[in-house]
Amino acid sequence: MKIQQAQLDAISARLRADFEDRLQRHLCESYPDTIGAMPPAVRLASVRLWIGRAEGYGIVLQDDIRRFAELWAGHGDSMETDPERPWIGTTLRRSDLDGTEKMDLLDALETSVAGEAE
Repeated sequence: MKIQQAQLDAISARLRADFEDRLQRHLCESYPDTIGAMPPAVRLASVRLWIGRAEGYGIVLQDDIRRFAELWAGHGDSMETDPERPWIGTTLRRSDLDGTEKMDLLDALETSVAGEAE
């Protein structure tokens, strides 16, 4: 049995659409006042943008993309250049870390900063 490229492309597109749907539902539940309040078409476009941005930083596993989208939803479009959180952009641009390592480091830094603020 030989699988054609068109079949692989269709499977890939379906898997990506399923992930986009799951990510949208998760973000709506986690951020009902912001993400949940977006019109569906805007929300889908935002999720696709966040996935693309994550992939551009080498963040490719679905769980890591989810964490990236949560970070973005919590900090907004300027998170990569936020002068109050310079570690976000610096960490995302590091080429010595893979996607999971970047997200683990960002989670640790966010937790550390949140602890200092209390």
